[in-house]
Amino acid sequence: MYYDKRNAFYKHRECSSISSKNSRKLGKFKPLDCPKRNYSSEIGKCYHCKGYDLKSKFNRTTQRTHINCQNAKARNQHKMTPHKTNTCAFTGLPFGQKSEMKPVGDHDHDTLLYRGHIWASANRLEGAAKFIMDEAGWTVDELCDALKSYLAKPGIDIGLEPYPQLGFPTFEEAQQHYGHQI
Repeated sequence: MYYDKRNAFYKHRECSSISSKNSRKLGKFKPLDCPKRNYSSEIGKCYHCKGYDLKSKFNRTTQRTHINCQNAKARNQHKMTPHKTNTCAFTGLPFGQKSEMKPVGDHDHDTLLYRGHIWASANRLEGAAKFIMDEAGWTVDELCDALKSYLAKPGIDIGLEPYPQLGFPTFEEAQQHYGHQI
């Protein structure tokens, strides 16, 4: 395994290779009218405010955020921390050890009102749903209908490879196996 700095997680080399092959296969099916991104070594997009700016105006270590945006995020996280509970305000289920189930403070980006601590995966889902609704001009019901239609759509076989079954299915099994070596 190796640490993927770009995506901040560990990968098996075999899985990374298959992921690259599958991405190339999927790329062949990209719509012809799909716009291409413009990349610049001097201009970047702030992760927090989503504004484009010179990278020289971003935090020097990450080059992904304005310093003022990074400071505002830290102050906001500090304000949300005392309101953290043991259960997700979105699912009603308890927080867990899996990264997807870790608590994240959630707020409305338009009103800046705190809504509660939710699973990290629920926070990404909520943000993605809001983005899609804003871009497409959809209501929540229209988004749900589009998702139902999409999930019911049959896929096509383009030769994607399954990932090999490497490692262990649970953290506990890996810990038990490697415990004496760590």
